[in-house]
Amino acid sequence: MTFQERFVVAIKDGQGRVLREVPGAGDKRDTVLLPFGAEYSVFLKNLGTTRAVVVVKIDGKDTLDGNSLVIDPGTDFDLQGFMEKDTVRYRFKTAQKTKEVVEHRGDSVEDGLVQVTFAFEELILAPKITYRSALPVHRRVVTETWEESDCRLYSNDTEAPGVQEYSLCCAAGGDTVNANFVSQVQPLQDEVVTVAGSEVHQQLNRTTVGVLGQRHTIVLKLRGLVGESPVSAAVTTRTKTTCPVCGTKSKSGVNFCPKCGNNLSASLPR
Repeated sequence: MTFQERFVVAIKDGQGRVLREVPGAGDKRDTVLLPFGAEYSVFLKNLGTTRAVVVVKIDGKDTLDGNSLVIDPGTDFDLQGFMEKDTVRYRFKTAQKTKEVVEHRGDSVEDGLVQVTFAFEELILAPKITYRSALPVHRRVVTETWEESDCRLYSNDTEAPGVQEYSLCCAAGGDTVNANFVSQVQPLQDEVVTVAGSEVHQQLNRTTVGVLGQRHTIVLKLRGLVGESPVSAAVTTRTKTTCPVCGTKSKSGVNFCPKCGNNLSASLPR
């Protein structure tokens, strides 16, 4: 489960259990392990005080059919799959990125990435209104200031924010860093792509939103292997890591065995 700017993103397995990110170095910090062929959903929660407008991309492709999700403050939403018009119809499902897959659909550096871009709706206070009133008896001008006591939300047709293409640039700390990517000929065996799973009918309603603030992006990476072994079960937030050296079980998120000090990121639960 990843928290950023009053917004939470997590991956759930087909049973609705929240999965945790794998401890370790490098890109594994935000990696979620799922068996190949497993269905999953994207959990979204708005901890802010205004509505959040959300765009979800998987493998670099829009999952919402050009739409955006509007999540009320203090509420959550479980996006179960690919959207067609106003209905989510097919669940998210993992598949191994094999050489055959690459030859048929192509290779992308965004494969396996779940990218959630969100922006909060802004409450715009009504401006102070200054006016002049002439007092004819004393023939002098008095300036008075009036300020509205309530907040007003001015609506417009601002569309939901788009997501910067990771293949071109990566936003970090407010700066944009350009990078050149080279498509790999042979995919890594642990790489995952998302395909259409079983049918589901998750109906959504349309609404309008006001002015949006700054955009933020949370990225999670899906993997299907631990070392050279396929993941046999999803690693949930309740999963405990067993040390292969001394057998001690550790709580979620612990990187080193509290008994012998062994690095547990090299021996994750299977």
